[in-house]
Amino acid sequence: MNEQKTKHSGRSAVIESAGRIMARLKGDSSLTRAEAARWRHSLGRPMGDDPVLYGEFLQQLDPAIRPWEGRSSPAEEAVWLAVQLYIVGGKRQQEGVSIGRACRMTGDDNIHRRLIMAENAPDLAQLREPLRAVVQLLASGKNQVGMDYAALAGDLYTWHFDPLLIVRHWEQDYAFDR
Repeated sequence: MNEQKTKHSGRSAVIESAGRIMARLKGDSSLTRAEAARWRHSLGRPMGDDPVLYGEFLQQLDPAIRPWEGRSSPAEEAVWLAVQLYIVGGKRQQEGVSIGRACRMTGDDNIHRRLIMAENAPDLAQLREPLRAVVQLLASGKNQVGMDYAALAGDLYTWHFDPLLIVRHWEQDYAFDR
């Protein structure tokens, strides 16, 4: 029970941290554009490759999910990936829309097949590229669809502990209008 409570509070801290970073990136000032460009440049690179970006990122994380002993935490990795995907998706934040629901909203079965490929990834590291492909398709289609990237950060955090729970959640959201 205590472990479940810790995971839930970790998930909340992940969602809040991701939301805070994404809100900061939403603006159109030259500083915001420069930071967004650094995030774009970080795609496909190891977390921390850009020390300035990584330092700013760490300062915005909730203290409960900060990394320890020089290693990244599952929460830190989830927020990092979700922010990168937010940039790839053209900063189209749509609260309450999961990735499964966003795929359904497009009506494109090819995007759903890409999501299924992502859902079959054995770990978060191998989930990155298939998810990036799904987000690129969502952002580039004729019906450009946004989604809740802060909630996606929470899903990615939960994926670390229970990937099947997240697969079921995304597939249910694809199948049913809730």
